[in-house]
Amino acid sequence: LNVPAGQTAGYCDVTTPPTGCDQLPRIGSAIPVFKFTPSTAGAASLLPDPLRVAAKWGGFKDKNNNNKPDSAAEWDLDGDGVPDNYFLVQNPYKLKESLKKAFEAVLATDSSASNVIANSTSVNSDSRVFQARFSSADWSGDLIAYPFVGGAISTTEEWNAQALLKDNTKFDFTTRKIHINGSAGASEFKYSLLSSTDKTLLGSASVVDFLRGDRTNELTISGTGVFRKRNPNTVLGDIVHSSPFYEGGSNVVYVGANDGMLHAFKGSDSGIPGSKGTEVFAFIPREVMSKLQGLSSPAYDHTYFVDGDIVVSQATAGNGNQNILAASLGRGGRGLFALDVTHPDTFGNSSFLWEYTPSADTNAASDNDLGYILGRPNYYKMNNGKYAIVFGNGVNSPGKKAVLYIIELTSTGAIDTVRKIDTGVGTDNGMFAPTGLDTDGNGTVDLLYAGDLEAN
Repeated sequence: LNVPAGQTAGYCDVTTPPTGCDQLPRIGSAIPVFKFTPSTAGAASLLPDPLRVAAKWGGFKDKNNNNKPDSAAEWDLDGDGVPDNYFLVQNPYKLKESLKKAFEAVLATDSSASNVIANSTSVNSDSRVFQARFSSADWSGDLIAYPFVGGAISTTEEWNAQALLKDNTKFDFTTRKIHINGSAGASEFKYSLLSSTDKTLLGSASVVDFLRGDRTNELTISGTGVFRKRNPNTVLGDIVHSSPFYEGGSNVVYVGANDGMLHAFKGSDSGIPGSKGTEVFAFIPREVMSKLQGLSSPAYDHTYFVDGDIVVSQATAGNGNQNILAASLGRGGRGLFALDVTHPDTFGNSSFLWEYTPSADTNAASDNDLGYILGRPNYYKMNNGKYAIVFGNGVNSPGKKAVLYIIELTSTGAIDTVRKIDTGVGTDNGMFAPTGLDTDGNGTVDLLYAGDLEAN
């Protein structure tokens, strides 16, 4: 401070400037001079936006399996230096664009809303887990099998149904085994075999072929075609709420899809090389018939079809050594249906047992307690010695009550008696999946527990 003009700090006697500047003793060296230059640019290194970091680390595709987004290809596919799932809005005009990108990213993500099922309770070389998935971008679905390796579930899939319902060597829409409970009863799902009522509902032979997997009439980029364009990798519909069910005796996995069908897939090769993951058969219940044509429309808006859970009985002498499958429609319709799947490889018209839905059963049509069954039906032996399908009436029934259903079966699996227990609780209620308890250990159910919409 107070250094005269033209002099250096540390050399001047400020009391006798400027001549005194050369007479002062030296202090060893000049005091360092620091120059401070104001600038409009920040010199600090700012911390990155935590939301940007969260987007990068929370949404990357781990292609090298090291749990790090250490490659731009894992988080920045468009090369703009911004994480693909980070949408920064810096001005109002970009709000619409950013929201559109965000929603498109969500729609393009595969999801799962159902349970994962294993084919055994112990782990061995033949153990697998099966997971159903769906994509809301094109409403396609998939069923994936993961093997166990070294006692842990492998991250590498063994097979997926999506690819097998595209592979021309294992998939031909003309030879697929698809059966339907039509207005005239069970039949193969081929236009020439349908009743006139069902032909009217479906519209044309081309629609039936589309539903069977024909792609020749789907819309193309050039605009030709009249039907909705499906995922190019598969014709399997989305599997949202239907959880897979594995039946070990026949090595088959069952699952419902929103393409209108219950599907049966081979769980593993099981002595037949190349059969794992292949479709054994598919079945369409009558209750969804009126909605099937909509699947082919280019203006298709997502609809639920066979969206419920499944149970398959174990074959015993008491039930005629049958494997009886019961599946609810879930959000796809009121009621459920039953099939004889004792021999799935030879599934045919006679394998259809019954369908308790408003469009297929006159008793169900007038049943105001029957709702959209959410939760798995159960198969129990009752105290009267009869086998029964037991389920809660579900939601949105016309009567809006919480009712427990017990459908007793004959020795052949047909409906014998429909029994109902009305809880009398609530005025806008519904009952969910029950669980049975055998208190005396004699193999029959003594008590049933279930919850309702009013938390009872």
